[in-house]
Amino acid sequence: MEAQTNVYGSDHWYNCDTFNEMDPASTDAAYLQSTSAAVINGIRSVDAQGSWLMQGWLFHSGFWTAANVEAYLSGVSNDSMMILDLNSDVTPIYSAQTYFGKPFVWNMLHNYGGRRGVYGDIPTIALNPVEAKQQYPLEMQGIGITPEAIENNPVVYELMLEMGWHEDAVNVSRWIEDYVWRRYGCAKDDCPLAHEAWDSYLLPCAYTAQTVPALSLMQQHPSLTMADYRGYNTTCVTLGWRLLYEAAKNQRKSGEALAGPFLYDLT
Repeated sequence: MEAQTNVYGSDHWYNCDTFNEMDPASTDAAYLQSTSAAVINGIRSVDAQGSWLMQGWLFHSGFWTAANVEAYLSGVSNDSMMILDLNSDVTPIYSAQTYFGKPFVWNMLHNYGGRRGVYGDIPTIALNPVEAKQQYPLEMQGIGITPEAIENNPVVYELMLEMGWHEDAVNVSRWIEDYVWRRYGCAKDDCPLAHEAWDSYLLPCAYTAQTVPALSLMQQHPSLTMADYRGYNTTCVTLGWRLLYEAAKNQRKSGEALAGPFLYDLT
């Protein structure tokens, strides 16, 4: 910590994860409390104003009953810790058993291992962060993204990072219409096929309730027992892609150059 501070300075927040994808040796409440107390005491031994930023991923393990979570978190005062609720859009911990007064950040994980499949859950992103802030006005301190890779499914990340400016749930249909206009540079009357592709096919089939990372056969390691991990209706998504393709052809025929994001989405 001292070396890090010498190089980068400090905002007095330090990340530490003690039991990430491993369980503690005991369920004894005093032991669990002592492990978290040791972390914050270590931080404060170097920085008297230091606070602890911790992933909440560990609490997905069955070890962490409400009693064990409470015992573990009791070793740190509420104003000395912030928890990243790592997968809030799919398996939130803040609502399952709470963090017992600790502040948290609502996060979208979305991408596991750099998988580049087409998937997401836009309606959930458009609603749940707002509802969480209304339900936990003091505890929820912000939103974020925690993917294991980026540069995929840009529609999902654009909406997620916009949600910090919304006090009310987003109208998904209206947002998608605006998104297509911004991304492709054409309003609904000018390129109706592109808008239809998103409204009728891509949004409902690929970007609604699709929370399992899509992985096509072409992306997998060779095997005699490969499974297709695409959760969406392939026919529906293909129809949407074909409409985008026709929209692109029409735009080229009119003499307009295709916007870079339009080409990205086609390929």
